Amino acid sequence: MSEVKAGLTEALSVYKHNLQLRIAAHKIQNQPNPVINPLDAQGSNRVIPPILASPARKQSVPTLVATPVTTCSTPAISPLFLPQMSKSPLLQEKSNWLREILVHSSLGKNLITRLLSKNGFKPDQIYASIKAIFTTPSLSTLDTCQYKDLRSMQKNLLLATENENVYCVLGVHPQDCKNYSHSAEEFMINNAAHNKVVAIGEIGLDYHYDTNDYEIQKDVFIKQIILADKLNLPLVLHIRDAMGDVIDILKAHKQYLNNGFIAHCYSGSVESAVVLLNLGGFISFAGPITYKNGKNLIEVAKSVPLNKILTETDCPYLSPEPLRGKINQPKNTVYVANKLAEILNIDTETMHNITMQNAYSIFKKLK
Repeated sequence: MSEVKAGLTEALSVYKHNLQLRIAAHKIQNQPNPVINPLDAQGSNRVIPPILASPARKQSVPTLVATPVTTCSTPAISPLFLPQMSKSPLLQEKSNWLREILVHSSLGKNLITRLLSKNGFKPDQIYASIKAIFTTPSLSTLDTCQYKDLRSMQKNLLLATENENVYCVLGVHPQDCKNYSHSAEEFMINNAAHNKVVAIGEIGLDYHYDTNDYEIQKDVFIKQIILADKLNLPLVLHIRDAMGDVIDILKAHKQYLNNGFIAHCYSGSVESAVVLLNLGGFISFAGPITYKNGKNLIEVAKSVPLNKILTETDCPYLSPEPLRGKINQPKNTVYVANKLAEILNIDTETMHNITMQNAYSIFKKLK
């Protein structure tokens, strides 16, 4: 934690310096203080690493890139660029991670609020800044604007096409439900047969934030369930604080679950896992099963048949022990698989092979 605090202190120090320079420039130009949007130094779009998942294995394995990736842009807002943190030795490998702490967390909101307040920004300007940074349509955990939904899918498909062991899934995340568009749907339809597109996802429900769009989320979720069945592709489900409604929707539309689905980064109960399994799902475990507070997931793992277990990273987040707090990578699935082997009392190589074969089972196009 000391290293994290030191990194944040340095990041905020440079951030404050950049802010002061920006304010000074605006004063010289006799312009009003800008609304702040912390974006990447390369331009108006900040793209963090794609969410990556892969079956666990010691040797080279196919990597799954979930789409949309996190993208942020507010064209109407004057950007204040976050520092190029890679210049700092301490932050060389943590720049993206620290940037995410600043931008996504409540801690980041408080820090940015204090920073703007100390530099003379009025309450309405601070509110506008925080709103621009943290709320839809300016920012959501995944993609936000219609054209970005499409652009992020295009980028992921390109990434998969250019790399032999990389595959992708296409879909609109529940936090982007208000921006579900014809163009995004059309892109999914037109590229479903591509040999590198293995599923529709992440789709589902996310009630973690009070966004007042739950009914829209449900509608978009159902649309993509039906679409995936027409396209003969499995589903990758995002379920956050919404297990009951997800199960209800799956049950009501089980005739469209012919290609199976994955409960991505599972965090629910044993009982819910059993229901999902009975509906034809796979349960995918990520870093949290290795955490001290992951006891519930240990019990879930014991309830899942071996032919229904998958591992993943959810990177750049949720790094497993002993790498917790660091940027996650696909190769770290080995720690999740090793933990599962320990829980299920089987050797690690067998566990690796099981998760690999299960990945091939649900993702038919993997080679």
